[in-house]
Amino acid sequence: MSADTIVHDPEAFHAQPLERQLALLAWIGFAIESGETKNRRSSDEIKQDFEQVGFPITNGVFKGAMQASGYKPKVKKGQLWYYAIRPRSRNAPILPGERWYGSTHVQREEAFLLSHLTLQQRKTFDALVELARMSH
Repeated sequence: MSADTIVHDPEAFHAQPLERQLALLAWIGFAIESGETKNRRSSDEIKQDFEQVGFPITNGVFKGAMQASGYKPKVKKGQLWYYAIRPRSRNAPILPGERWYGSTHVQREEAFLLSHLTLQQRKTFDALVELARMSH
């Protein structure tokens, strides 16, 4: 198995410590909802939104978490998977530090943010991330 195959292997999710799995699954639940059409962003691009508020993960870990959350890829192009999803935060205000400023410009409607969460939901998520960071 090549290094590239390992990086994109969804089974890598199950090898993560439980705290890391729970934090990633919580983010998917808070940030993503089912959509009717394929999202323009690949799994690798969406996982970068998680990394802005979470911790570094491979694309395979993200794919495995999406599968564990019930999302199946609609189209596969090489190692990049696409899903029929949309951000839950489409109409929420952008909070400081929540927009991804990578090398590619991301439209507001495409970013998977947490700005729609209540204060208690955000505190819960942040506590999960902190536990996950300590477990690594």
